[in-house]
Amino acid sequence: MSKTGYVLTIAVGNSNVLFGIFAGNKYLSKWRIETRSNRAADEYGAWLMSIFEHVDIDPKFVSGAIISSVVPGVDKVITSMCRRFFDVEPLFVTPGIKTGMNINYGRAGDLGPDRLANIVALNTEYGHPALVIDFGSTTSFDVIDEKGVYQGGALAPGVALALAALSDAAPQLPEVALLKPEKIVGRNIVESMQSGCFWGAVEMVEGVVRRIWQEMGIEDGRIIVTGGYAREMNEGLLLDTEVDTNLTLKGLKLIYDRNAL
Repeated sequence: MSKTGYVLTIAVGNSNVLFGIFAGNKYLSKWRIETRSNRAADEYGAWLMSIFEHVDIDPKFVSGAIISSVVPGVDKVITSMCRRFFDVEPLFVTPGIKTGMNINYGRAGDLGPDRLANIVALNTEYGHPALVIDFGSTTSFDVIDEKGVYQGGALAPGVALALAALSDAAPQLPEVALLKPEKIVGRNIVESMQSGCFWGAVEMVEGVVRRIWQEMGIEDGRIIVTGGYAREMNEGLLLDTEVDTNLTLKGLKLIYDRNAL
């Protein structure tokens, strides 16, 4: 493996930090750990080094790293980890970074770095017109038109967030895991909560997608589903979709390559 073989792609989300690794242009693997603002750089680094040893990846051949973060309080810790354990200065996805795309969206910085990575990978891997639905802490919709221009999207609370909010708002309700219920009509409180949140999210997603295509006059756009809850939610969608749970990491690697000196 050459010195340029490994690039770390790190997506810091509200719930989890997702680490991916690429050898050249080849995606190898990914690992997920809970996002905690009080976690030290040593904890992240030791955890990742133990994984590398298990999968036979030599950390001294990591020559670069790129980070997208929506949790600023974790940025310094992840940066410190990259410096101390891999001797690399990470590249952050920030306003002004080269993407190779025409982006028609608000002010610089309005588009979150994770969504930016998604559309770069979407445009490069799947062409256009295309739409990505990211099921995470939020559910985001981002669309690229027939000319490959990013035109914007929509944001909604994530289905797991909705379940948690339901329990928080009504203390008598239990905490419930996100599962696809077998029937819409729940026969107990857990099934009822799962049904309302899961199928409510499904109907919302299908309605938003339909309205996006109608508004843009697009009839044959591709729909890519990604995010931590992509596979669970995709089971309920009556849409022609493709699941790519590595889309964000692929986008980060593409952005890294376009900005590497």
